[in-house]
Amino acid sequence: MDNLNDNIITDENIICIANSYIMKYYINKLFENLPRDVKDELKITLVSLAEEVGGVITLMFDEDGLVSFGINHEEEDYLFDDISAGLISKKILLEKKDLFEQIEVYNKAIKLLREQELDGK
Repeated sequence: MDNLNDNIITDENIICIANSYIMKYYINKLFENLPRDVKDELKITLVSLAEEVGGVITLMFDEDGLVSFGINHEEEDYLFDDISAGLISKKILLEKKDLFEQIEVYNKAIKLLREQELDGK
């Protein structure tokens, strides 16, 4: 999948997106400073999931700051299976628990740094 370099994600809760319809992958600019091996693993994970279940896969933080998947599909995609997509994404969350916990810690640290910068500390 190609990178979606022309689209800029401004939502700080979105980490990365893989779109099986247009064969594109994008990592949020806010997370470009992650180590190369982490970014590579995220790309492999999302692209593989998108190719397996179809649709548009978003790796993001939920309201509690935990990593979760958002899975969307086009209405005309009659081959898309919501149940399989949900089961597979939950399996990946368990298998990659350590990776996702590291990203959650990274996100919390970045948010604290931003708050300190805003407070002038």
